Amino acid sequence: MPTDFIVAKIAAANHGIVSRRVLRSAGVTDQRIDRWLRTNRITNLGLGVYRVFATDGDLWRIAAAVLSIDGSAADLHSAARLHDLHVSAPAGLPQIVVPRSGTNRSGLARVRQTGHLPEVDVVEAKGIRSLSIGRTVCELVPLLSEPASDRLVTRALSQTALTEGELVATELALARRGRPGVQRRRERLRPLLTEQTVDLSALERLFLLKYQTIGLPGLEAQFRPPWFEGANGIVDFRIEGHRILLELDGRSWHSSVDARLADVRRDRRAERHGWRVIRFGWDEVVHRWGEVSDHL
Repeated sequence: MPTDFIVAKIAAANHGIVSRRVLRSAGVTDQRIDRWLRTNRITNLGLGVYRVFATDGDLWRIAAAVLSIDGSAADLHSAARLHDLHVSAPAGLPQIVVPRSGTNRSGLARVRQTGHLPEVDVVEAKGIRSLSIGRTVCELVPLLSEPASDRLVTRALSQTALTEGELVATELALARRGRPGVQRRRERLRPLLTEQTVDLSALERLFLLKYQTIGLPGLEAQFRPPWFEGANGIVDFRIEGHRILLELDGRSWHSSVDARLADVRRDRRAERHGWRVIRFGWDEVVHRWGEVSDHL
């Protein structure tokens, strides 16, 4: 395969950025790299990191920062950016984290050293090595204001693949290592965790967190009544100790008529078995919780 093609392929997967180390591993000689630099075939960003071509946006800056130190990963606000967590980032260079045993010098990044960077906490996000979503959330929560950290945790659990179990496991691992901010992080996380063993949608999570404040019996999420079968045989919640099912409807007003008729048939079937079904919509849960609470 032609060398130019190899370089272009590597750069295309990394927002137009390559490093001398990566090029060497692909079989490109130092002599060829130096010739490309002299002829402006590639642009030297410093520390053996090069820009091969321009790309849209500024993710190339994070890619360059990560490549500036071997074994590093995007950190804090830069990692949140890669995971689409929408946290306002401070001005300046991208943030990376490196093992404490390595160098912390990079003119392309703000570098944080850590004694705890297991591979399980490092993933590839948008083609760039980054802290995992769980580790990113745990690291950022103590640094943000309370409203901002609440939004971060809620968004991560509702809109990404992160589960509560993974977040709790990551937090426990950091706490065992004596990482700073443990108490502050736990105080922030505790009210936002539903302690459910199943994954919840954004609406279900919001409903459950609000429900837990009104002093009613507990809820069993993703309950399967004995008369239902298959994938459609699960309801959102059952009130523990009662024959009451709660269903949440996040669909728009113009949703399928067939789907609404199916809901009616499910409700009637539950009633025939002696159970009551109560349904709430997105607007009620989000904007008119007082009415929901009073009704329950």
